[in-house]
Amino acid sequence: MTASSESNRKVVPLLCGREGTRSFGDNLSTPYIPYYLMRLQATASQMGIFRALQSVLPNIFQLPWGYLSDRMGRRIIFIVIGGVLMSITLFSSIFVSDVTLLILIFSVNAIGYSMMIPTYSALLGDRIEHGRRGREFSRIVNYALAAGVFANLFVLFYFSITPPEDVNAYRTLFIISSGIGLASIVFLLPIRETNVTPERIKLITPSKFIPEFKYLIRVQGIYTFFMSLSWPLFYFTMVDVLGAKNAEIAIVSLLGAVSTIGFQKVVGMVLDRAGPVGLIIGSRFLFVIVPLGYGLATSVYHIYILTLILGLGMAIVNVAFNAYILDISSEETRGEYFAYFNLVSGVAGFTGSILGGYLASWLGGIYPVATALLIIYIVSGIGRFSSACMFFKLKGVKKYPSTTRQVAGEVLSRLRNLFGE
Repeated sequence: MTASSESNRKVVPLLCGREGTRSFGDNLSTPYIPYYLMRLQATASQMGIFRALQSVLPNIFQLPWGYLSDRMGRRIIFIVIGGVLMSITLFSSIFVSDVTLLILIFSVNAIGYSMMIPTYSALLGDRIEHGRRGREFSRIVNYALAAGVFANLFVLFYFSITPPEDVNAYRTLFIISSGIGLASIVFLLPIRETNVTPERIKLITPSKFIPEFKYLIRVQGIYTFFMSLSWPLFYFTMVDVLGAKNAEIAIVSLLGAVSTIGFQKVVGMVLDRAGPVGLIIGSRFLFVIVPLGYGLATSVYHIYILTLILGLGMAIVNVAFNAYILDISSEETRGEYFAYFNLVSGVAGFTGSILGGYLASWLGGIYPVATALLIIYIVSGIGRFSSACMFFKLKGVKKYPSTTRQVAGEVLSRLRNLFGE
């Protein structure tokens, strides 16, 4: 083992600690912010605007942050400042009840988050070797997911002892979350960064992207647009159609975390052996069932089952896209590649969320709420399936020991042996 490899591996426990702490605090607040707005009587159009801004702002600001990070050769300072801004804005939200003003506050919070996304992804790429990314990424993610499970258990317990639709219960969670977010920064302070000193002095332009990355952002943008049509509507299905209480909302978040962590280790193994392309394709088709599941659900138990299934898709998303972008980018450009990728996804998500929210408001004046939502869910599902087919042309640039098909064949063979067939 080289001195550099040994140093990098010593960093992983710190990153695990940071992700675990951050995730615990994040899971006390982020999944419940939309429902907080719903409890404050947000309209469909307001929820569309909220989801649109939450999609575009963290992504559109990643480009300058990624550029500055690459130019300075520094990652951690951006992560720290972004984390502090997020904690301050989250804490300030407890003093506000106006939905429009809250949307503005959470938009500033999203800008803080935008500082952390490309710089943290680039930090992982700087400190974790290519051949170990699947295992180490999954290890870090597992710490985050485990912490998320404990956070959701805490929320479930807390919601079970407070009134079923209590708004103040959300505010208490936000206070705790903001404090834990600040505490997570401590784990980053001992990390010494590798100094990236690129020769380029200009921001990389889309015309200089490699073909594989151009195709990725094109198809991901289309897919995200159709995904986001239904994003603002899930909360209305849960609250207005299914009548979910605070504790039932917490159960959905808990099941999602448990399911994802159950799949994460297997996904990391497949990633190291077969690469990210097959996993990305699989995840795109898996998420097709989401809008249809919500549209046809008649009980929160149907959402519970859907959430358990989707844990596999979330486990893939947690590591596969990062690994693919790291595979196709250089050390000097990876911050900007991550930023451009998320920028395209953010703009597509902004457009789809706005359209979905306003369509729901318009159709809600014509049809019953459940029917209006189902129409948009069907459109979203068809669009997801059509754009998922485009991912079959996605190509990898690095060689892996096996292929996704071979690994899948081995898994099926083991299952047949297990059941004696």
